[in-house]
Order: sequence, then C-alpha cells, then structure tokens
Amino acid sequence: MAKYRRGWRDGMVASVSLDTGEPRRVVRAVADGLLRELVRALVSGERAIIENFGAFEALATPEKLGRNFRTGEAVVIPRRWRVKFSPCKELLRRLNR
Repeated sequence: MAKYRRGWRDGMVASVSLDTGEPRRVVRAVADGLLRELVRALVSGERAIIENFGAFEALATPEKLGRNFRTGEAVVIPRRWRVKFSPCKELLRRLNR
C-alpha cells in the first residue's frame, strides 16, 4: 500500500477501492460511517464489537493522587477515559504466526 497525504486511512480506502471496484468516495463514506459509529458507541458507554477483528470499550481511570516532580507537592490527577481494545482470537492467531 502506498503512502498517502492523510496517512493510513486514505491508503486503506485506495486499497479497498482497487480490490472491490467501488469508487473511493463510496469506500471513504463507509469507512467514515464505521468510525463515526465506533466513536458514538464509545461515547455513549457501549462496547463496540467488530466481528472477526475485536472489541473496543471505553474505561474510566479513577482520580488519584500524584506529585509535582519539581516541587514535591501532592496533586490530584483527575479521572480520565481510555479506550481498551481486545483483539479476537483469529487476529491474535494471525499476529502470532
């Protein structure tokens, strides 16, 4: 896959377009829709599962106490969200060949 101005997404769109014969604008619209739904699911607290690929889940890290390295004073680190990805068994099998 060639390197494109916008990075991996445009390269993927070009590759899928060549493989399927669909115009790039159609493939891009599908890819954008997939990503939009993935973000919507995560923001609403749902687990987003893409079959034969894996699952995405938004998890909160609790508020905790940290330290300012320069002054040594205690600082509260606020609660944050992170995204956890769990690959499916087939993806793990192919990665670990």
